[in-house]
Amino acid sequence: MPFTPFHFGPGLFVKSISKKRFSLSVFILSQVFIDVETLVNILLKHERWHTFFHTFIGTTCALVIVSLLSKILSNFVGDIFGIFKDVTWSQIIISAFIGVYSHVFLDAMMHSDLRPFSPFSFSNPFLHLVSLKNLHEFCVVSGSVGIVIFISKKLLTDFNSKRRSE
Repeated sequence: MPFTPFHFGPGLFVKSISKKRFSLSVFILSQVFIDVETLVNILLKHERWHTFFHTFIGTTCALVIVSLLSKILSNFVGDIFGIFKDVTWSQIIISAFIGVYSHVFLDAMMHSDLRPFSPFSFSNPFLHLVSLKNLHEFCVVSGSVGIVIFISKKLLTDFNSKRRSE
């Protein structure tokens, strides 16, 4: 993925169908956290851009870090900005898990420098599993469907509220 925004699509879809069990804020934080590694590697002109946090071992470490960071943000920043407000440990773990593992899986389908099973194997069995076009379409379509579901639910809720008040 050309950086994080493409990864948000599947997260929008999951959020639209999961009600209160999934935190989009935690999911997005997990995406950004993992891609910071890529940005650093690009800026440092490293040969490989997708390194430790783009492996399943690194992803597991990222899951722990993002989970703890999300809880800290929910305790201290959530009330100020509202984006991490009242997020539970269950929401954090589920959202961070889906975020970090989906990130590596999606990136592994398109980046030849990614080694998801490192240090046990340097192969990438997911590379070119689907075409780049189909991968990007999946991310955009899943996000678009998620947005349509959000809007539909909001309109339906508003319509039902209006009918009850009449």
